[in-house]
Amino acid sequence: MHKDTVYYLTVIPTKKGGYCSAWDYIDKSEYAENASTYIHAFKIIQNDLKNLFRFIEPNQVHYQCYSYEIYSLFIKTCIEIEQNFKTILKKNDYTADKKKEDYWNLKDYKILEETHKLSHYNVTLPSYNLKFTPFGSWIKAKRFWYKEYNELKHARINHFKKANLENLLNAVCGLLVILSAQFFDGLIFHKKGHIRFRDDGNDTKYVAIGDYFDIEFPPKDAWEESELYNFQDIQNLTFCPHPDIKKPKKVI
Repeated sequence: MHKDTVYYLTVIPTKKGGYCSAWDYIDKSEYAENASTYIHAFKIIQNDLKNLFRFIEPNQVHYQCYSYEIYSLFIKTCIEIEQNFKTILKKNDYTADKKKEDYWNLKDYKILEETHKLSHYNVTLPSYNLKFTPFGSWIKAKRFWYKEYNELKHARINHFKKANLENLLNAVCGLLVILSAQFFDGLIFHKKGHIRFRDDGNDTKYVAIGDYFDIEFPPKDAWEESELYNFQDIQNLTFCPHPDIKKPKKVI
């Protein structure tokens, strides 16, 4: 990692400033395009989820509850997740297998585990004391909500029970994770000029984008020391594609 270099749409802690250093680069025009539109889409989905909670209490007892309302929101959320995945890959000049964007799938998206450490993110719904690690199971050999979304999308009649509350909650938290891995807490886009209290670089827990969930970012040691951002001059940062996305070493 060269000094003063930042990868497009990739939040990585710095050696000295931790995650709060993200405020130094996520608002730069070179870093992302139309970032606020992705955050706005999540907030709409979050509001739909909160409205759903008027009828279904978010409790593990109700996790297997399914309905057309859940189905609709689950599909919409996963489509938004795919849009974020594709945007990150495109912005970082993804070229693996020379496949067209329309044919990218979970195999391609898993590259972002190496670069963004998505399985290390934890999301909490404080009002209901629920915790999720939405991308934890795409590495482990367990049932994965995204695969169930694909089954549901292609054969709703056969898989309608997969349009359940548990899958929906994991999907919404998954969308929040992929946004946070690009835009940190989103503060720079919706509270311009807001006073920011910088931490000592060791904190990983923050109020998440949308101010409804809490999010815990990957610990620094999820990255090699050489992979951490190393800022010396934040006014003259260089933005470039992530080399492990542009030319991935492997596909998980």
